[in-house]
Amino acid sequence: MKIIKVFIISFSFLILFSSVSSSQEVDSLRGQKLFWKYSKWMLATVTVGMTSFYFIQKGNDKPADQYLTAATTCGGLTALSFIMDAFMNENTEKAPKKKEVEPETIITKRVIADNKPEIILEYPTPDEKNRITSTKRKIAIRGKILNYSPGSVVNINNKSVYVGEDNTFNYNLQLLEDICLLNINLRVDEGVLHEKNYVVSFKAESIERRGKDYALLFGVDNYDHWQSLLNPVNDISTVENELKINYNFITEKFINFTKNEVYSTLRKYAQIQFNDDDQLFIFFAGHGKFDEVFKEGFLVARDSKRDDENNDSYISHSILKQRIDNIPCRHIFLVIDACFGGALDPVIAQSDSRGENIYSEITKPEFIKRKLKFKTRKYLTSGGKEYVPDGRPGEHSPFARKLLEAFRTYGGSDGILTLSKLNNYIEKVKPEPRFGSFGSDEPGSDFIFIAK
Repeated sequence: MKIIKVFIISFSFLILFSSVSSSQEVDSLRGQKLFWKYSKWMLATVTVGMTSFYFIQKGNDKPADQYLTAATTCGGLTALSFIMDAFMNENTEKAPKKKEVEPETIITKRVIADNKPEIILEYPTPDEKNRITSTKRKIAIRGKILNYSPGSVVNINNKSVYVGEDNTFNYNLQLLEDICLLNINLRVDEGVLHEKNYVVSFKAESIERRGKDYALLFGVDNYDHWQSLLNPVNDISTVENELKINYNFITEKFINFTKNEVYSTLRKYAQIQFNDDDQLFIFFAGHGKFDEVFKEGFLVARDSKRDDENNDSYISHSILKQRIDNIPCRHIFLVIDACFGGALDPVIAQSDSRGENIYSEITKPEFIKRKLKFKTRKYLTSGGKEYVPDGRPGEHSPFARKLLEAFRTYGGSDGILTLSKLNNYIEKVKPEPRFGSFGSDEPGSDFIFIAK
């Protein structure tokens, strides 16, 4: 019996403690609800216990009135607890729910001191991944230090760099490899304050251009009134193949041409709309004539007369230069492999000797853009005011042989054959070829052959 009493009393106190703890909730309405919920079961348990004690004591003929009184009291309180619990449930459902407060989110930010130094690379401008691309092997680095302190040192690729009064620095970077690292750091005795790394890539400037290259080739072997020649047609045909196959020229070839055919072709080309970097190569091979009275040279067409005192059937050098000069192509190179071709130059035509080459050879050739920067009207002839050899049958003239030899170098290591390179081959021919300018040629102009 004592064990049952101890169990009932302990269980009752446990429920009481739970109800009191629950009542400490911040929400008082909810706490009261929990109090009455646990209290009713606690009192009901005590009531059952006291009633049990009452019947046990009475069965043993022992005094039991005290248990009956306790059971009656607890029973009344139990009934009250059930009523209060029902009442609290109803009020809780009607009461507005309190909005839950979300826990405050604390965002931490890295605070950078206002006076912290920073490296700014002004030139060249890197991309978002700190990559730099250059078409030159030598780059002039320029930058600035924000919040620079005189006690700190700027190093670029482990070399100390002077910082000016305006906190700027300069450095010449030499790209020995196609890909190099550029390291810029700001140091003090304690260590590195700020550092930046860049990847620098060398990319050679493309020599591609939009312009097209054209070639007109005129050659006569068989004349109506003049002695036939052996090699002019073979010469222009071989040159045409070289230009088409290896230099991507668009060519037109005229075999045994007439005077009218030459003038008609030049008229057609004078009406073409050329681009600024288009080029036109014109090559004549055949007989030539020189008028000692008027000091003027001529090309002999297939239908030119042998005895033509007024030169009406010949192609005048002066008219030829004028018409070619009026073709709206900025870069024209005229080559004549004919006797007295050098008379194209009025200085040579007026002289009693061969004269000297007045063309100033370019000492520092630049490629593509610079070469095509100025308007070109250049000529090359196989000799001066003299007869030139035709060559052995089935072979090329000495002049054409050297011209082809130059073409077949394909411009050397850079793939670009300039007039200065061409002259290195042609000048060895005997008699001496003549380079010169005519018409609206501009100083510094050039004509280039770009190998495929």
